[in-house]
Amino acid sequence: MQNAQCILKSKTAPAITSASDLANKSVAFENGSGGESLADSYAEDVALMKVGCTNQMEAVTKLNQGAADYAIVDIILAQAIIAQTDYANLEINTGIEIPVEYYAIGFKLESELTAKVNVMLEAFAKTGQLKALAEKYNVGTMVITDFSSQK
Repeated sequence: MQNAQCILKSKTAPAITSASDLANKSVAFENGSGGESLADSYAEDVALMKVGCTNQMEAVTKLNQGAADYAIVDIILAQAIIAQTDYANLEINTGIEIPVEYYAIGFKLESELTAKVNVMLEAFAKTGQLKALAEKYNVGTMVITDFSSQK
């Protein structure tokens, strides 16, 4: 499945189009996450105030309460959050490219489960069940349904 980090902001905050836009701004993220890595990469170019949190929801809460100027979280989480009325004043920042991440199911090397799960996923993809599940959980554009490159 595809995922990416995104910058979440209040609707009234200026858009971020480059790292320099984060100069002297506070950015909340989950400690040890892809969000922290992205914040670190921005901090190489500009002085920003990093606000480490124990999880992504804490980062979103800090942003929503005004304790941070921006938050970096998974885009899937951000999309779900901004659909809620408690977070109606937040939006996903656009205008800055952030690399795509890929999620996968992992097993111990040479596990028999690898082949079994791959067969099941391919069958779900062929029948449309995988796409239906992805759409049900609002990740329809992010799920990978073509496994031909995996062989």
